[in-house]
Amino acid sequence: MEDSPDFSSYDPATCPCRAGVRPHRKVTYRLEPDTQTIPGKLIIHNYGHGGAGITMSWGCAEVACEMLLQQGTPNAVAVLGAGVMGLTVATLLAEQNIPVTIYAAEFTPNTTSDVAGGQWAPSFVNYEKNDSAKTQAYFDVLRRARRAHENRGRAAAAEPQIPLQRRHELLRLSAQ
Repeated sequence: MEDSPDFSSYDPATCPCRAGVRPHRKVTYRLEPDTQTIPGKLIIHNYGHGGAGITMSWGCAEVACEMLLQQGTPNAVAVLGAGVMGLTVATLLAEQNIPVTIYAAEFTPNTTSDVAGGQWAPSFVNYEKNDSAKTQAYFDVLRRARRAHENRGRAAAAEPQIPLQRRHELLRLSAQ
């Protein structure tokens, strides 16, 4: 069995995908401000979470909103993407009475988030273990996400679906 399926011959026109194929980044997810791409505009990059979008959604949304609000309260915000990440950020902004417009190639029921299964699975996330600041930021996102899931009535499982060895590693790192 291969680690990754070969989609090179896949033709969505003749065989539509009904499983949620999640984009990810080899190193780690991207959650950072960018003022260089479009002069005079702030972009908050929040993507590449792979199969951990539900796990990280509320934590990353909190951090993204904080990055935005550090620049002052905006008159309006554009959110690119109508999957779990984009909609969670849009929800938090709307709760603060900030007007939000969502732009996306697809909307419900045609997003990956609509067809993907969801679980609390931080073990699926790549993060930069050799960078203590990025490791700390990763665990901050997970703590925020779990608290938000619990406070909003979407409690994460008491025993996350994490292989035992990985669970011990995560517990050890989160205690640092």
